[in-house]
Amino acid sequence: MITIKNLNKVYITPNGGKITALKNINLNIEKGDIFGIVGLSGAGKSTLIRCINRLEEPTTGKVIIDGVDITNLNIRELRNARKKIGMIFQHFNLLNSRNVEDNVAFPLEIVGMPKTEIKKRVSKLLNLVGLEDRAKHYPSELSGGQKQRVGIARALANDPKLLLCDEATSALDPQTTKSILALLKQINKTLGITIILITHEMSVIKEICNRVAVIERGEIIEQGTVFDVFSQPKTLTAKAFLNRSAYELPDDINVNQTANRRLIRIFFPRDSARKPIISRMIRMFEVDVNILAGAIDKIQDQTFGTLTVEITGSKKQVSGAINFLYNENLEVEEVRKSG
Repeated sequence: MITIKNLNKVYITPNGGKITALKNINLNIEKGDIFGIVGLSGAGKSTLIRCINRLEEPTTGKVIIDGVDITNLNIRELRNARKKIGMIFQHFNLLNSRNVEDNVAFPLEIVGMPKTEIKKRVSKLLNLVGLEDRAKHYPSELSGGQKQRVGIARALANDPKLLLCDEATSALDPQTTKSILALLKQINKTLGITIILITHEMSVIKEICNRVAVIERGEIIEQGTVFDVFSQPKTLTAKAFLNRSAYELPDDINVNQTANRRLIRIFFPRDSARKPIISRMIRMFEVDVNILAGAIDKIQDQTFGTLTVEITGSKKQVSGAINFLYNENLEVEEVRKSG
């Protein structure tokens, strides 16, 4: 549904300098997917999502939605295209002078929908987001979660094909965040709307997304299924969003490798995290194993584990133990330095 090709965004500073916010972004997002974009603060997440609907003008590159290159549209064409692209904001952006139903009705009034149709549409949307009993309330009378539900209903007003979520849960407490994510999953499933969600919270990605891209300094450095990217992260940025205790070692740990001592990090995919592989290895090869760091996590109902260990013994014992791990289809990497 969405193809982003060689997208770049460069800002010109007042003194004529250049700041590259996005660099050669290439992404393919399937229809009906929930696609997450995760990165640290200042990585370029918000700039990227705002380039998709041209709230930010890309410097170069293409954004193709359903076969239409958004970057080539004139103002009138872009206005029509945006009707099918809803957007949810971090701080809700509600009109304080309008009650709930009037906030949801606002985009429908702009496109000139008849009042009788607006009333039906708004009633349906408020029922969808669970706010039918708050129709006459004003934003000041709502909780943060309720405000975001109004924002979601408003974003769905024009029956969009694509929903952009710009840090939609970062201003909410954990329990409210969970309820909002459940609502977005329901909307994705029942309405078939493609969702692109940006966040700096790994828990959000794990809860809702099918696929994810990791962005750092304006570049996509990893992408794939959520399970694949975060069960076996390839970059420090991706690892930063996981349980850091599984990767970080104390500074005083000696990481020098010898034939009789190996320091390795083991990745246990899926159900292998629940098997007694390490104890079997110890019994078979009579090695000493010192566990230095580790964690077990769960993504999309799939369990995976990470373990950093020191294996000592004779050269033959240590070599045999590591080969055993490979034969068990585990990924093993040598730890060269702390973290």
